[in-house]
Amino acid sequence: MNDLQFDSLKVFKCQNCHLPLQVDPTMLHLSKSQRELLLPREDRRPGVEEFNLRQESQDMLKKVKTGKEAKQLLKEDFQSSDFLFLRDIDDSIAEKDLKKGLEGDNDDRKSNEDSMVSELDVEDTAKTLSTQIERLSKLFEIMSTSESNIDYPICQECCNIMMKRLKTDYEKAVKERDLYFQFVKRIEKQQLDESDSSQLSLRQKEYTDQTKKINQERERLLLELTKKEQVEEELDAEIAELTRQISEKKANERATRKIDNAKQWDKMKLLNDISSLQYQYETELNKLDQLRKTNIYNESFRISHQGPFATICGLKLGSYEDHKVSYSEINAALGQLVLLLMTISSSLNIKISGYRLQPIGSTSKVSKFLADKEDWETYELYFSSNFSLEKIFKRETDFDKGMESLLDIVKQISLSFSTVVSSDTDINIQDERTRSNDSMLNGGANRNANLRADRLFTESELPYMIDGDRINGISVKLYGAEPNLEWTTAMKFLLTDAKWLLVFCSSKLSLQ
Repeated sequence: MNDLQFDSLKVFKCQNCHLPLQVDPTMLHLSKSQRELLLPREDRRPGVEEFNLRQESQDMLKKVKTGKEAKQLLKEDFQSSDFLFLRDIDDSIAEKDLKKGLEGDNDDRKSNEDSMVSELDVEDTAKTLSTQIERLSKLFEIMSTSESNIDYPICQECCNIMMKRLKTDYEKAVKERDLYFQFVKRIEKQQLDESDSSQLSLRQKEYTDQTKKINQERERLLLELTKKEQVEEELDAEIAELTRQISEKKANERATRKIDNAKQWDKMKLLNDISSLQYQYETELNKLDQLRKTNIYNESFRISHQGPFATICGLKLGSYEDHKVSYSEINAALGQLVLLLMTISSSLNIKISGYRLQPIGSTSKVSKFLADKEDWETYELYFSSNFSLEKIFKRETDFDKGMESLLDIVKQISLSFSTVVSSDTDINIQDERTRSNDSMLNGGANRNANLRADRLFTESELPYMIDGDRINGISVKLYGAEPNLEWTTAMKFLLTDAKWLLVFCSSKLSLQ
């Protein structure tokens, strides 16, 4: 078939989904046997009246065309158009064999088939485009007017869908047929049972008796049901009342529990607050006790030692050849010592005769009143790198005079302590004799502590005695030389005496 013939097969649409489709080219070359299969069967349909159907169903069945009527319609259509089937040698042979095998069939069918085949053979030479389209249209019309209620042509997808639907309809029809068969068998069995009149009368009597018994039983059961319904109504009312009471009780319990929970919650919060406040109170008391026990003077001026060096606030006071200490550290330590002596004198209101301390850190100084000059002279208490003749000629320098003045100040403070202790001791001894037992309980502890501190100082006084420019026999003057081990030892003795003064001052201030 050429391209024109193939294009002619694309003008058809699926009668179900209305989409264009392409007809297989073999539809133009059907054999006679294939054409026979397309014609409706001649089997006689049973009359509509033979089935006990409704009038509407009978009217619908009467409208269905029989095979003979469909063939007549096909013949008329073929005569009024150029419909043509192609055939070959095999088709003619198959046609002759088919005619021999169907000689005993119905004469009308044979004559119609021969006339149809002859008409189709006459038009065998017409192969135009319109002829092919006309031929396929007639072919689809014949297929659509057959016993199947399907409009052709259809596509492959729609064909599959229709096959599934027809299969479902077939299964439903089979089930309906089986149901009819069962119903017919039941009716036949019932007719056979009713044929025996004696059995029928006996059965009727039994049925009557059974009906009476059933009615009596029904009345009895109805009466019993009525009583039970009354009991049920009473029980329902009682259950409703009990349910209401239970609901009220639960609501009251819930409200009471809510109030109790609120009270418990408030109580817990109050206890927690009390515990928290008590803990804070105890913590603050502990802090207060620690602060009371803390000696501000000991904390401010920590005097200790590191090997051969005495230290104040971690600063070494001294230096020698094997262990050199910078002048800045020594000057800072001397400044702390001057500040300590001034703090002790001012805290206990001790007046230092002839001296004035000037704590200025690493450049602290001390002023001495000279009676012959009737003027104050200031000495440096720090090492200076300035050039001076005293250093060259190993004479007494201002630093040496200042260190000697510092020893004199420590001695004056210790003597002031001895005077205070002696006067306080006499007073305390007299008071001790005149106090009652109650007053001893109230203030005796403080007085005893005061006496113990005073006795401690008076018995031992300073650990290292001071005499002029010497402490424990070691001079504190360098005469312009570098610090040495002897001078470092003298500074250690000096800081030890200063620590004793600090302890006495702290005990006196804590008892006031």
